[in-house]
Amino acid sequence: MKPSSAALVAQDVGPDARNILDTQGAVAGVSVLRNPGSCATTSVSGSCNRDGVVARAPGFRSTETPATADGSRNKITTAAGIRNAFTLMELLVAIAVISILVALTAAGVFQVVETQRENNTKNTMLTVDKLLKQQMKAVMEKADKETVPPSVIALSGSDANAPKRARLIWKKLRLKQEFPMTFAEAKQPWLTFAGTSVGVQPTDLPAKQSYVNALASLPATINTGSMPFLESSALVLLALQEKREGVALNIDELGSAAIDLSSGVVPSFNGGGLKKLVDGWNNPIAFFRFPTSNDATTPGNNALDASNPAGPSDTAAKFRDPYDAQGLLLNPSWNNFTSWSTSGGVASFENLCHVVHAPNSTTATSANYQVWPRYMVPVLVSPGRDGKWGINNAFHPSANPQVGVNPNMSIDANSQTHAFDNVYSYQLKQ
Repeated sequence: MKPSSAALVAQDVGPDARNILDTQGAVAGVSVLRNPGSCATTSVSGSCNRDGVVARAPGFRSTETPATADGSRNKITTAAGIRNAFTLMELLVAIAVISILVALTAAGVFQVVETQRENNTKNTMLTVDKLLKQQMKAVMEKADKETVPPSVIALSGSDANAPKRARLIWKKLRLKQEFPMTFAEAKQPWLTFAGTSVGVQPTDLPAKQSYVNALASLPATINTGSMPFLESSALVLLALQEKREGVALNIDELGSAAIDLSSGVVPSFNGGGLKKLVDGWNNPIAFFRFPTSNDATTPGNNALDASNPAGPSDTAAKFRDPYDAQGLLLNPSWNNFTSWSTSGGVASFENLCHVVHAPNSTTATSANYQVWPRYMVPVLVSPGRDGKWGINNAFHPSANPQVGVNPNMSIDANSQTHAFDNVYSYQLKQ
């Protein structure tokens, strides 16, 4: 047998083989071991010839075993360069490399997941916003044909534009009735947001019975400090399921964007089968019916008003309310300090619907009272990745107590950084 790297363990070498020359192995680049006995088992160190001489390949070492019963000894040849384990340093390097790869992979997966959640949120908001505007338009068109109640006419003033203004006020009150933002509004739409009466009668603006029935088993309020707009997220879905002009929301089409109202809310309560509209992070999506203030892009800059398609340089933009193209609510014959300070029609309207005069750092006076044209469209708001809106749940600033506390989507100065990742429906492209 020719010497090779696959070899035999050196066993006894017979006495007749002692005269085998080392050169026999040297020719093959191996060393020759002479042991008493004969070749018996194989190894990886060399080869054994027919005389029991083991040829050992370079780089291998032999170890003599204890004597056997007949006094002979065996030599076991092993490779000097072969190790059976990694060193500690090698293990640490391997672990470090694996950790880096895992971290990079996890970061990539996280980014993909977050992007998908944001995209899902935007798609949901676009779907709901489109239907919301369709249904609000239907309510406005219907209200335009209805008889305006006397208690509403009383709020419109006595100037030449009073009849038109009364019709406009009625339309806005009907929007409040059909699209409430709080449980209190849904149950008593004729009252102000603060729960007081300014003359509109319950018989003139009654609650929708379907809303009253749906909320019958729920607490009076479920809004909390961490979820200040929870009620609006449920009510916008409830409202959109009403059929108007043949259009209604099929809530099943929203999939995971419509979940049980009580899900994830502390303290827990029975949701009564109602669902809430949520974003990709399972946070409630807030609904603002008449948002008159929002500076989400840059503090001090009204982002919603700046989104007016007419543009701030357009002279027609001074009447930015899409429902008030004639500026009836901005006419100084009705919207003035005297009417407001004496709780006249303009003050009552602001408490019922939304502000139409500019809030001041100090209480308004006849000298600093100004009408306040704002671009108003219904808006849905997701708190974004951090789950916090950074938005006031009441009118802010509150220097003018008679203005009321209608949520107007204004940024909370104490937590405005939370608003920077909010997702607003008015910023999305249809």
